[in-house]
Amino acid sequence: MINFMRRVPAGTFLIPMVVSMVIYSFWPSLFKIGGPTEAFFSSTGTNYIIGLLVFASGTTVDLHKIGKLLKHQGALVVFKIVL
Repeated sequence: MINFMRRVPAGTFLIPMVVSMVIYSFWPSLFKIGGPTEAFFSSTGTNYIIGLLVFASGTTVDLHKIGKLLKHQGALVVFKIVL
């Protein structure tokens, strides 16, 4: 399945969202059991998937490269935090 998702542009983002959309369209109360399962398979699933992807992307950051990143983008990050 992961090989198929890699062949589709933005597949790791779109395929779980489409699966969630199809399940919710036909069986909207199927996963009303609470917790992350309900969030993934409900109308708020988009925010859950985006948050999960942002978390997964953040965990793959190489800590040795943060210094170089902050050197180039640090002022922009500080400006956004201040705003």
